[in-house]
Amino acid sequence: MTLFGCKNERMDALLSQLFEEEEEEEEEEEEEEEEEEEEEEEEEEEEEEEEEEEEEEEEEEEEEEEEEEEERAVVGIWSSIAWLVGMTILISILSQYIVATIEVT
Repeated sequence: MTLFGCKNERMDALLSQLFEEEEEEEEEEEEEEEEEEEEEEEEEEEEEEEEEEEEEEEEEEEEEEEEEEEERAVVGIWSSIAWLVGMTILISILSQYIVATIEVT
């Protein structure tokens, strides 16, 4: 009797060879599956990193927009103050002109 219980040694050798080939194929398939899983995990990690980067960029853009809005608001306030000061000066000059005109006549 031989490994597979065959009386023929040649048949036993062929069966052994087939068995080994099947084991090798199974191992190769398992390795391929593991490689595919690793690649998928790497892709998922890359996607997550890209999403995080995009979120960070969006947050930075929002912060920049908020800062710009604040700057515009400050500029608007100063513009209003400058307009009021200008109008006050203009009114003062006009009132002095009117008073001077009345005194002359």
